[in-house]
Amino acid sequence: MVNGPARPLRWEKMHYRLVSLWDIIMKEFDARRFLEVWTPVISVHVAHNNLVAYGAPGHTEYHIMRTGDGDQLYDKVKALWAFLDHHGFELSSDRAKLILKQMVDGVHTSEFNRNIGNLHGRICDEMKRRKLLILPSSKQELYEQTEPPFGRVVQAKFQKLGNYEIEEASRSLALGRATACAFHLMRAVECGVHAIRKCLGLPEPVKPGDKTWGAVLGTIEREIEARDNLGHKSPWLKAEDKLPFQQMHAAAALIKNWRDPTMHLESKYTESEAEHLFALTKGFMQKVASRLDENGDPPAQ
Repeated sequence: MVNGPARPLRWEKMHYRLVSLWDIIMKEFDARRFLEVWTPVISVHVAHNNLVAYGAPGHTEYHIMRTGDGDQLYDKVKALWAFLDHHGFELSSDRAKLILKQMVDGVHTSEFNRNIGNLHGRICDEMKRRKLLILPSSKQELYEQTEPPFGRVVQAKFQKLGNYEIEEASRSLALGRATACAFHLMRAVECGVHAIRKCLGLPEPVKPGDKTWGAVLGTIEREIEARDNLGHKSPWLKAEDKLPFQQMHAAAALIKNWRDPTMHLESKYTESEAEHLFALTKGFMQKVASRLDENGDPPAQ
């Protein structure tokens, strides 16, 4: 009897954090692994049919096959079963499990061959009920993210919300969802803008009109300039203390010109526009992370 451990649902492993619809309903299909586990099994089926068709000397369809763990063919069928079970091919998985049981109990090679043919049909039927999205190799890193899309410094300093938005923007770009990519990038930049506000010691806006990007960036700009006055409670002690904040503000103001249309239904982004915005946002977030974290630390002196 072949048993597999009960797997937790994907969202059960994601308690207390934002998840996307992609996390919940989509699953990666490793085509290379499928070929690795399926090709040896179907090859046995084809070889058996050829032996029968050409009447190979000494071959009989009624040979009793009895085997188990450690046998090469059994292990190949077991690997196929594990793959099908993992990817939710329920009918195919059930048939593969039956084949494994018969191989342990003893089965005529003719029946084994018929079951492999039946399994092939079930896999084909279940494949028809699924949509497979093919990801070009050029987009693979954007999706898999073996390295943080905006670098390790940004990842370390924006762990609460910023990283989620950056990861989703990267995956959206990989999947050709340009407008979705722009939406997530704007939310990532918003994390950076409010981190700058906190670093400058500015209070969180309360009135709706003060919460807009334009209002927040205007408040930040006025504070940057106000600190030139030595009578300010926290004046700039050196010109190089002010420069990073001027650069961060300028970068955010540039991205704001992209943000405002994003909030309107009629706005759509092309892939090239999303790629450009991705590069702008990456530069902005890296600049912010080089000076402060999501809590605004260390504070501007």
